[in-house]
Parts: sequence; C-alpha cells; structure tokens
Amino acid sequence: MKTKLTNLINSIILVVFLSGCEVPQNGKKESYRENGTLEQIDVLENGVLSKVESYREDGTLELINVLENGVVSKVESYRKNGTLEQIDVLEKGVVSKVELYREDGTLELINVLENGVQSKVESYREDGTLEQTDVLENGVQSKVESYREDGTLELINVFENGVLSKVELYREDGTLEQIDVYENGTYKNSKVLMDVEY
Repeated sequence: MKTKLTNLINSIILVVFLSGCEVPQNGKKESYRENGTLEQIDVLENGVLSKVESYREDGTLELINVLENGVVSKVESYRKNGTLEQIDVLEKGVVSKVELYREDGTLELINVLENGVQSKVESYREDGTLEQTDVLENGVQSKVESYREDGTLELINVFENGVLSKVELYREDGTLEQIDVYENGTYKNSKVLMDVEY
C-alpha cells in the first residue's frame, strides 16, 4: 500500500512539474486587426520564432521576415499586386545585401554592403544579363564596369577618390581598344591600341 501511495504522489509531483515546463512549440499563431482582417502570422519551430508574415488591411502579403535563432536574417517585401519587390539579407542584424525586382519578377539590381557600407552594385537588364557593376571602396565609387548584351565587357571607368581618372574601352572580342586618361575628372588624353592580327 505504501508503494502505491508513493507512486501516486510521485506521479502527481511529476504532472505538476511537467505542466510548469513548456514543451517547445511548432506551428502558427495568427493575429487579426480589430476589423477582422489578418494582420500577421508568426511561425514557430521548436518554440523559436522562425518567420513572421505581415499583411496589409486589404489582405495582400506585405512582408516576410525570416529568422534564424530568433534573429532576422532575411526580409522579403511585396507589392500590392503580390509580386516580390525586394529582398534584404542580414548578417548579425545588419543588412549585407539588397535585391530589387521588377514587377515582372526579373532581378533589377543587387546592392552589396560590408558592415553596412555599400561596396558593390550590380544592375541587370530585363533579360537577366548583367548590364553594369559599380565597385565602391568605403562607400566611394572606385570602378564601374559596363557590359554588352552578349555579356562581354564594354568599358571600365576607374575613379580615384570618387573622381574619374581613366576610361578603358574594350572590343567585342574582349581586347583593350582605347584608354582615355583624366586628371581631376577632366579629359587629358587618349591612347588607342591597335588591333593586331598575327
């Protein structure tokens, strides 16, 4: 009898103890506005918030925040028509990359940041080919590369302290055709390179 009573007491203590401990949750929690429209959906994985979807009053998706270990790692922004407009990638809470999209879904621009400072911008044509790359050092433009529609390099603008110092023009076969030299941003001279065939 004493053993049954001890087991019963231990079981009651265990139930009370376990009821005070929350088991990690998985699932969704929906929040609604006073007018009844969906405002937000929080997604939990193992008790940790992993995604937050925010909705406009008209019911269209506005933002998706993706979290890793409870910290925002990606933010997706949507237009009212439902198309993806922008993706921000974050590292340790700081934006490291921004992707902008056209309404037709094609990538328009990638902006890369290092420690919150712009370091590179890539611009794309509607057909998806790279049109231009801007390289920045400490947020100041140092080089701009422009590409033809076939992907070949067309020209490179070189900057010193943000001021144009040189322009390199390239032939369609990728060989250097001409170098224009600038001094303090003002054209100084050109050097034309001969297209030599052997």
